[in-house]
Amino acid sequence: MQSVLLKKSATNNNYIAFSNNKGKKWSVHKNNISTSLKLYEPMHLKGRFFKLLLPIFYKIGLLKYFLNYEENSVVLSEKLMTFLESYYGKNFEFSVFWGTPCIDSKITIQIFKNNKILGYCKVGKNNRVKNLFYLEKDKLKFLKEKNFDYAPDCLDVVPLNNNEYAFLQTTNKKKNYKTPKKFGKSHYRFLLDLFNKTNKSILFEETDFYSSLNFLQKNINLIDEKFRENVNSNLTDIMNLYANKIVNWGLVHRDFTPWNTYFNNGKLFAFDFEYALFNAPGFIDKWHFIFQTNIFKNKLNNKKLIKKVKKLKFYNSLEIKIYLLDIISLYLTRGEKEDIDIANKRAELLLMCN
Repeated sequence: MQSVLLKKSATNNNYIAFSNNKGKKWSVHKNNISTSLKLYEPMHLKGRFFKLLLPIFYKIGLLKYFLNYEENSVVLSEKLMTFLESYYGKNFEFSVFWGTPCIDSKITIQIFKNNKILGYCKVGKNNRVKNLFYLEKDKLKFLKEKNFDYAPDCLDVVPLNNNEYAFLQTTNKKKNYKTPKKFGKSHYRFLLDLFNKTNKSILFEETDFYSSLNFLQKNINLIDEKFRENVNSNLTDIMNLYANKIVNWGLVHRDFTPWNTYFNNGKLFAFDFEYALFNAPGFIDKWHFIFQTNIFKNKLNNKKLIKKVKKLKFYNSLEIKIYLLDIISLYLTRGEKEDIDIANKRAELLLMCN
């Protein structure tokens, strides 16, 4: 991107750059590696050891003997720097996550001074990402109006260069924050508070959730033929279940995961509300957290995953089917081959729920 430039320099290599085995890349500032690394949230033991050891090994001069990394400089474009300085002044530092490869890929910049994290800026380059930024701005404004205190505020969305847009948000993340690894009581309290402050009675056909199911219905042919009939059957059942009924639903995050949440002083906070729905069944977030954790952190295949989920005391086949239909629809809206492949994997899970 033109807004954020990665440059190698023989005289000013002030950043340490590293990547994981999935091709995701980070750049952290040498002056404050520990705070820079707050942007890096590994789920696996190897990554957590890396995060722990990198500052130590760098300080004692042994980094090059134990860890794979590069040294380079990161320079922000004049327009982006001016935008950030208007909020944080001239003396801030930043670290960069270069984005997850997908149609909605975006760069995330963590802004900080000393040990204090000031905020986060996301930069994206296509119209779809721009629209997601504006939708997230609306959702965060709505949450603020509803006095929901466990989400960031959107400070601004601004155009940069070449159809790029920047999304700037606050954060409550403190130095001693923790990342939750499994679904627990704090998650229930978070989701209950979210529901209590955002729910309203509304006709099913007027909800965002209906729009999600309707999109899936219109694009059912993207589902693999061996799963299509089952997806369509479950979709029809759910549409009929709620048809012409008044539902009492609230805002759902829709990407509620360990890597999009954190604890401060025992309270749970969430960010990245770009895929959120204003009105949908609240249990979608619960099941998304559980499924995504087991898929991406615990590396369970579908057979082991559904076996584990069915043993949960609060297992509910109908809730899971509703969740899976929505997540299939979400991946189809992204539309790339990898997304459709994931949609079909979730369709396989739906078949296993029968």
